[in-house]
Amino acid sequence: MRLFTGIEFNPQTKQMISDIQKRLKPFADKGRWKYWDNLHLTVRFLGEVENSRVSNIHTQLKEAVKHMEPFRLSVSELGMFPGSNAIRVLWLGLDMDVDCLALLKARVDDSLQKIGFPLEKRGFRPHITIAQDVIFSRDFSEIKKEIGSLGRIVFDVNGLSLFKSEQIGQRRVYTNIGFYHF
Repeated sequence: MRLFTGIEFNPQTKQMISDIQKRLKPFADKGRWKYWDNLHLTVRFLGEVENSRVSNIHTQLKEAVKHMEPFRLSVSELGMFPGSNAIRVLWLGLDMDVDCLALLKARVDDSLQKIGFPLEKRGFRPHITIAQDVIFSRDFSEIKKEIGSLGRIVFDVNGLSLFKSEQIGQRRVYTNIGFYHF
């Protein structure tokens, strides 16, 4: 099964993120917009994992969050990772207690490394993906200017989730299979 760890959002936070998506969609000629149910903040992608390893993953993630304290994050900016013909990822950047998020990521990495998951080669750049493979009708910088302020989106982080990702029909579905409270 395909697994990743992340932070789930409450319905109010999802609504505010969804509102930003709605403001951006009229500018897009094409794109894959994240479904409401799939909005999250990825901490660590694990990839394809055998069912027999899930119990050990649960144990290690419980250990990783053992001494974590709840913290707050806020949405700070709209950004993108470019692709060859489209915006590969359209994202929301974060601020406030990002140092706590980095600590959580480091603890998760250390715990998972103990059971054979190698460290990721790329650096951790925390963001909330809101769309992929986007082609806008105008230059991205113009759209950002027209959209203006994203509003104040602040959310509490009080735990880590383990998600299963699977393709069901034409839709990617993320299912929470473990929650580890701080």
